[in-house]
Amino acid sequence: DADTGGNYLGSGSSFTTPILKTTTTYYVQDSTCELSMRKGVIVNVNKPPTVLATATDTMLCEGDFVILKGTGASTYNWSNGITDGNSFKPSATTTYRLIGTNTFNCYDSAFITITVIANPTVKANATDTIICAGEAVTLKGQGAIYYSWTLGVTDSISFVPQKTATYKV
Repeated sequence: DADTGGNYLGSGSSFTTPILKTTTTYYVQDSTCELSMRKGVIVNVNKPPTVLATATDTMLCEGDFVILKGTGASTYNWSNGITDGNSFKPSATTTYRLIGTNTFNCYDSAFITITVIANPTVKANATDTIICAGEAVTLKGQGAIYYSWTLGVTDSISFVPQKTATYKV
């Protein structure tokens, strides 16, 4: 209020401060209403940061590493003991909470979910593991969708090995 230099809170020994959105001057005045008895206080309202949680990837294969990083604040505190900006290997799908604090000790929070996809259990099959020179064999993977074999072998396509070898899928 321009006449009194702030917002009147009333008289008495205790007051409830309203929810503050801007810096405001509040005052109380004794029952005589004399301006010399008015006591004022400036309440500074600092805005909280707008925090964003980011990850190098949000969908990982089991055993992969990820880095979680916060932006928009001065300091960051992650759930589950995660350190901002350091890589780690999540063991299961988890939602991580980030609390970011600015220099005024105001805070905001954000969440990010990292999905961990279990690795397939792959088996290697062969039409035969003991063959004579010049005979064909077919190698076939099992347990996944796509297969990549060593030594140039194509999954489920027969070939004639040139020598005894170990093939990995």
